Amino acid sequence: MNNGYAIASPHTLATDAGWAAFEQGGSAVDAALAAAVTLAVCYPHMCSVGGDLMALLRRPGGEVTSINASGAAPRRVAELGLDGRATVPVTGPASVTVPGVVGGWEALHRAGGKLAFSEAFGRGIDLALEGAPVAGSLALALVEGRDELAADPGLGAHFYPGGRPLAPGETFRQAALGATLQVLVRDGAAALYGGPVGARLVAGLQEWGAVLGEDDLAAHRSEVTAPLCGRYGEWSLAVNPPNSQGVALLQIAGAIEAQGLALDPLGADAGRIARILHAVSAERDRRLGDPRAGAVPIGAMLDPAHLAALGREPGRAGRSGGPRGTVRSGDTVAVVAQDPDGQAVSIVQSVFHAFGAGMLEARTGIIIHNRGALFSLDPGSANRLQPGKRPLHTLMPVMLSADSGRRAVAGTMGGRAQPQVHTHLLAGIVRGKSPTEVVGASRWVVGGLDAGSVDDEIFVEGTVPAATRRALEGSGMALRDLPDLDEAVGHAQVIIGEGATVEAAADPRSDGSARVG
Repeated sequence: MNNGYAIASPHTLATDAGWAAFEQGGSAVDAALAAAVTLAVCYPHMCSVGGDLMALLRRPGGEVTSINASGAAPRRVAELGLDGRATVPVTGPASVTVPGVVGGWEALHRAGGKLAFSEAFGRGIDLALEGAPVAGSLALALVEGRDELAADPGLGAHFYPGGRPLAPGETFRQAALGATLQVLVRDGAAALYGGPVGARLVAGLQEWGAVLGEDDLAAHRSEVTAPLCGRYGEWSLAVNPPNSQGVALLQIAGAIEAQGLALDPLGADAGRIARILHAVSAERDRRLGDPRAGAVPIGAMLDPAHLAALGREPGRAGRSGGPRGTVRSGDTVAVVAQDPDGQAVSIVQSVFHAFGAGMLEARTGIIIHNRGALFSLDPGSANRLQPGKRPLHTLMPVMLSADSGRRAVAGTMGGRAQPQVHTHLLAGIVRGKSPTEVVGASRWVVGGLDAGSVDDEIFVEGTVPAATRRALEGSGMALRDLPDLDEAVGHAQVIIGEGATVEAAADPRSDGSARVG
């Protein structure tokens, strides 16, 4: 029986934790939070107490709220000695910014939780103290990052026993993280932002060379605002405003419609769409930043004449921040949930790259993110590194609603390519496909997912049809082959429904599952 409950996440243990919150009488927010905390324990390469979060909450009446829990650069960034460098280091102490996820969890709970905030932490604490099985994605990340990750004492002790990476199915325990979660249960987010957890975290990070201070943590606030909205046909699209890159999806959808193209990334217009994606990505990198530090020209970016011209000519080729023919996996999770009252939520949280900055702080068990790697050091950039400024941010949950009454909730892993993954999802949703069909369809993306990745090549899954490949070749960009169902094209979670009838699916590229009832 379908009673309007639904949840999907990239790890089955997290989905089960969210479903247990429903069984306790919780709302969609309670279910999503339980899953999110659990993921911060059992998917540590992708998210952590030391990462960031963005969320969208749809209330029963249909109103959508944006929650931006992204953290800012430390106030002492001048002490990092980055003068003369072309870019911020991708990992290491200089890439550390304030972790906002815990504040985001608390803000989201205040906005729509029914259960006590502490209820979200139970399963995560159990898995941290008693042990969690190594998922396939985690095992792969440990192998791929072995040389760098095993050198960190905290990561090495937890994930490389005897110097070897943990294998799928092995159990790993995180006693210090479990103790940190217990303090958060007792004291709430204040324990991190001006309390004992924050003090211990800062002490460890500063010994490592980071300049994050307790004052930076105490100054952090989650931002609760209206979303940024656009349309495609009969569908209304809601995303987080900047510093999120959500506006990029509105640009893509608007450009495809303005140029009279079919919204079908696997169809005959794939090459034209690829050029739009490339152009939008370049404009994002050039114009987006923290609106608290300078106005972001949203009106100009969404101007109909501008959208009609985006990507009509091939972009400048040859610019690349990474090795040719390679792609790194962006590291993020998405949780979507909906309840019978019509409340729905999409949470996207992340440490940005696999295991973030490459450090597990031993006092707290917290893996700290490297979100600062997305800052620019160009003095003229809208996204230039400044004290107390938030970086251009990749996280971007999405809410969709059609004039017919049909609704969808979506979120994806995918780093810089998240707007592109959402373009693939949107194509399936507007054509009436089921969530399983939407997340399981073949995908391709322009450029890599992470900071420092290539941006002028198209990474194509093996199942992409030959006709689509020929169309993509017409974009003027080189094609690079990926295996089938590869994380390099992101993994997404989707709920689609009308009224109390809902369907949900977790991406087969993840270790996840979906439940409805």
